[in-house]
Amino acid sequence: MASLTQTIMLVERLPRRVLARPDGERRLTDLRHVAQLLHGAAATEQLGTTALTAWLRRRIAEADQDTGDEERSRRLESDAEAVQVLTIHRSKGLEFPIVYLPFLWEPGRVPNGKQPVLFHDAGAADARTIDLALQGADFRRHHEQAVVEQRGEDLRLAYVALTRAQHQAVVWWAGSWDSRNSPLGRLLFERDAGGNVAPSGARVPSDTVAAERFAELAAGAPGRIAVERSTLGLPASWAPAPHAATRLAAATLHRSLDASWRRTSYSDITAGTYEPWVASEPELATVTDEPSSPAAVRAADAGGDGDGAPATPSPLGAMPAGLRVGTLVHRVLEATDFTATDLDAELGARMAAAQARRHVEIGDPAIVVAGLRAALETPLGPLLGGARLRDVARADRLDELDFELP
Repeated sequence: MASLTQTIMLVERLPRRVLARPDGERRLTDLRHVAQLLHGAAATEQLGTTALTAWLRRRIAEADQDTGDEERSRRLESDAEAVQVLTIHRSKGLEFPIVYLPFLWEPGRVPNGKQPVLFHDAGAADARTIDLALQGADFRRHHEQAVVEQRGEDLRLAYVALTRAQHQAVVWWAGSWDSRNSPLGRLLFERDAGGNVAPSGARVPSDTVAAERFAELAAGAPGRIAVERSTLGLPASWAPAPHAATRLAAATLHRSLDASWRRTSYSDITAGTYEPWVASEPELATVTDEPSSPAAVRAADAGGDGDGAPATPSPLGAMPAGLRVGTLVHRVLEATDFTATDLDAELGARMAAAQARRHVEIGDPAIVVAGLRAALETPLGPLLGGARLRDVARADRLDELDFELP
């Protein structure tokens, strides 16, 4: 489709014909936009010429309803910005149909005498010089020279600004306290018969004197200079039409909430197994799955697996049970670095921090630490190659896995 469009453009000399019209740039931009949309439809939907015609008809028919498609928004007919805000320095070498110059009545910034000054030294072949003295007769003379040079630069910039316009330049004048030293003020009111412009103005002209000077300029170039008096009015602003007042009311919840869903944990689900029951609630029968003594463990081990090896009782066997104890152990293990060089010190520090947050009765902390260290150093069995939690770096572990059960 793109090659067909380009062929039509060349054979029919479309750009030349369309651009000859007053609105040619607008029309040519629209034609190229439509051609790009047709090419995109042909490439994505594999449409032929006949199908593309029907596709375009449908899009035209839907144009009034489909206003949110950014791709189909009308494009600017020109890449040039409608309005450009530039400094005078940036505008050098450029031209514009209409130029607005609102600040030529203001003088450029000059040194205030309390900072070093830059100037061209006439006694040193006009070398650019900086005076750091900040005082003395030479510094005052150099400061005056710097001011004169800045006033000259203001005039050169004013010339650049006034010559950027191709058709019209709009200039403002305001009689402020320092406008007498502005480039526009000195051009209009401080120029002698030879055309020389003074580096500073003697006084700020009154509005009457300024108006007479402007009228004199307009009379010297009939039809080329217009003078208008600016009238200060109230700031202009836009506001939409007010809407009729409506009665407000609090929203009412009409839907029913599903109260049967909740987020919980296994500890919360099994809390009743370990916590004492309220007297008014019936007690549930529980299964005793822990041996009553280390001797029973040894006896069960000796008789259960047939190898006769005595079992070592867990150091955590004497620790109280319950939800709070389990939460404490969980919090300690979450915070512990299993690969710490001194694992006992690491576990002890984490245990102390957890107990400081919420104290739980666990018996002798040293025994609990020893039991946790033993758990971390115990091989996890042949399915995991005898790996231990002690060998798992913090970056390779996930302390808590969230999952949802419907």
